[in-house]
Amino acid sequence: MNLPHDAESERALIGSVLITNHLAGKLISELQPDDFYSATNRQIFLAIVGLCEANAEITPVTIDQYLRASDVIAQGLVSYCGRLLSDLIIGSPTPYIASLKEKATLRRILQTTEAAKARVDDGENSQEVLRNLEDSVAEIRARSGVQSGAFRPMSEVMKEAESQLARLRNGDSSAVPTGFKMLDRTTRGGIQQGDVWVIASLTGKGKSSWALGAAKYQAEKNIPVAVVSREMSDFENSTRMLSAVSQVPVWQIEPGLQPNIYEWLMQWVPHLSGLPMWFNSRTADIFQIRSQVKELVRRAGIRSLFVDYLQLMGVTLETKNATRAQEVATVSRVLKEIAMENQIGVFALAQFNRMGAHNDLPELHHLAESSGIEKDASLVLILDMEKPKEGVATRACTMRIAKHRNGPLLSLAYHYNGAILSFEEAA
Repeated sequence: MNLPHDAESERALIGSVLITNHLAGKLISELQPDDFYSATNRQIFLAIVGLCEANAEITPVTIDQYLRASDVIAQGLVSYCGRLLSDLIIGSPTPYIASLKEKATLRRILQTTEAAKARVDDGENSQEVLRNLEDSVAEIRARSGVQSGAFRPMSEVMKEAESQLARLRNGDSSAVPTGFKMLDRTTRGGIQQGDVWVIASLTGKGKSSWALGAAKYQAEKNIPVAVVSREMSDFENSTRMLSAVSQVPVWQIEPGLQPNIYEWLMQWVPHLSGLPMWFNSRTADIFQIRSQVKELVRRAGIRSLFVDYLQLMGVTLETKNATRAQEVATVSRVLKEIAMENQIGVFALAQFNRMGAHNDLPELHHLAESSGIEKDASLVLILDMEKPKEGVATRACTMRIAKHRNGPLLSLAYHYNGAILSFEEAA
């Protein structure tokens, strides 16, 4: 049977990934191996997925090496991939992806009808054939992104609400706490599943320290958490956490580390090593992050994600004339999709633009490069602190709730200890 397929789009998508690796994340998040008709292209796609998960460079040679390590040997693979370098996408990859998914859906429909005919020929009764056919059609709908049961009756919605209300009555909550009691109380226990919180500030106002402290608190409560950091390296993040738990000023963790400080820090290493935390300071493309988070949710059950910070994330531009503001808006939208599809909380750190620096209190419209950030967030927290005083490590801070879909707008008071880069609620 000559099944529907689009060889040109398959070659163009893979060839474009070989040229610009950051397109791989978009493909992985939107396509499945059997969306490719060509067996060779399916193998290459699987190799691309594996290389992305390993944060390795995607080239014809690394694809060949990956497949050989997986006991898959395809003769002439390197030269085949080399020929794909000339089959590049012109414009947006979206039409190419849509074409592959359309052809794959048509193939599944034909295969399903052929399988139903074979069952009839084998003498199965009508009910058995119908049951199998309904299951197959439901699977095709789900894999093509069309869900027949997307709309739910009110009776089903209220049954779920009744269950959730019973949990709340018993003091249970699916919210992930931050460890800051007033904030958690104001937000019904912390960040809810599917929500995005934006923590915004001017540069140097402590948003990274606040986020790292909240992430550490969650992990210490045995809540699996992931941190994407484009602001600091994994070592810098681990040093900050060591400083916070050991109370050793971060400026003392430097070359020529004193033996007694070294020994004291080493005593805290096992504590931090045992926390259910995952760090990623190597991936900048939001579509790669999307696929990596989905895998981490499946494998480790993470319940919250911290992104430091939003404007440092990138995205494969779908049009040549897209502005940086449009790119940041896409990052914000995909973070919301990550929260919704994985039912986790996402903490997105964001930077104010220069105009905010000229105001005593920066506002939502000062968010750098995109108003889309504000639109996607269910909560926006604006962090500010007083200027440092010579010889004084502690500074007074405020965490202002500037947007809150489900609660009041408040201003919360903190103390920031600059020596160990940590926050405490003011009494």
